[in-house]
Amino acid sequence: MNKRFYRVLGISMAIISPVIIYLFNKQKKIPNTTNNKLLAFITKSLQSSKVPKVNVEKVAKHKSAYIFLDAREKEEYNVSHIENAIYIGVEKFSPDSIKDIPKNANIVVYCSVGIRSDRIAKELISAGFKNAYNLFGGIFEWINEGYPVFNPGGYQTPYIHGYSKFWGAFVKSGYKIYTEYQLSI
Repeated sequence: MNKRFYRVLGISMAIISPVIIYLFNKQKKIPNTTNNKLLAFITKSLQSSKVPKVNVEKVAKHKSAYIFLDAREKEEYNVSHIENAIYIGVEKFSPDSIKDIPKNANIVVYCSVGIRSDRIAKELISAGFKNAYNLFGGIFEWINEGYPVFNPGGYQTPYIHGYSKFWGAFVKSGYKIYTEYQLSI
């Protein structure tokens, strides 16, 4: 089978799987291991093979060795993010926006599950950043593994932006919200 087949299959799974997982999760019938395997398959098929991935456990153990860049929307970042992460967004991102970061720094780019961050990490590599990585599984995997997230005030929070009801089905820890305004309820 060729790469095109797997990419089409991955895109199809990306569309169908969140619906299935969402429906199963509403009934509490899908095991976490199945959930994790589906997420891994979907994200891997939608990511570039040229971007190095780094797993949550490795990064969390050596957190101070990395600069974290958050490639989600500002609303998502404002709900919670990895401690000391720099918001860069995805739509208007340019490597020029992080010109103060040395080209040899260890950079971990993340988003919800690793698809948007893959695009940014690829841009960074093309711009000459030598050690840019995509966080495999994104912030959803981070929080699912029990690592803390923080609000803009610097306080640890149990809240995580679920991106959408479908993608939020992959979040197994914390409290999912879908707009920053839900925090005031």
